Amino acid sequence: MGKAKSLRKRMRQYVSGHDEREKIPLMMEQVTSYDYVVTTTEVESLVLEKNLIKQFNPPYNVDFRDDKSYPFIALTLGDPYPAIKFTRERHVAGTRYFGPYTKVWAIRETVDQMLAAVVGDLPYVAGDNVALMINGLGGTPISELYLLYGIAAQKLMDQGITIARSYVGEYCTSLEMAGASLTLVKLDDEIEALLEAPASVVNRIF
Repeated sequence: MGKAKSLRKRMRQYVSGHDEREKIPLMMEQVTSYDYVVTTTEVESLVLEKNLIKQFNPPYNVDFRDDKSYPFIALTLGDPYPAIKFTRERHVAGTRYFGPYTKVWAIRETVDQMLAAVVGDLPYVAGDNVALMINGLGGTPISELYLLYGIAAQKLMDQGITIARSYVGEYCTSLEMAGASLTLVKLDDEIEALLEAPASVVNRIF
């Protein structure tokens, strides 16, 4: 079982002997035919691959046969104070799930660089109250914005910084491109009053 954006390229790689994995020549010796399914999204292909491996238990696939799975982002909408968590399960009522994700390490690395640029230049210390905004640039799925928020929030809390207000959405953009900005504001009475002032927005604030 496998997935590929270019089936022609993948099959050429297999039959030409250019794949360096030891199992591929052994597998090709036993192949008599192949079948394929076209999916509309990468996420759909990930879920399908996982389910087929669990169903047929193919000998040359080791991923997911021990109940491993790709991580999801869980937004606990049923809680009085919704939280964002990483999970490999999708069964909790009142929780909205985003994913699956295959390269969470890349998101973590991105957040590390963003926070280093922000926190490194400003005098944030343990005990500070801040507002954290993840602002999309028009072409980034909301699930990925929540993923950025979850990682950033955890790293700030690990430093003893309290996130008093959170914003995730598309607030300040006229673009249609992939990407996001991270804004961190230290709260004082003046800024708190501005944030508490009535405003009309289309995005959910929690």
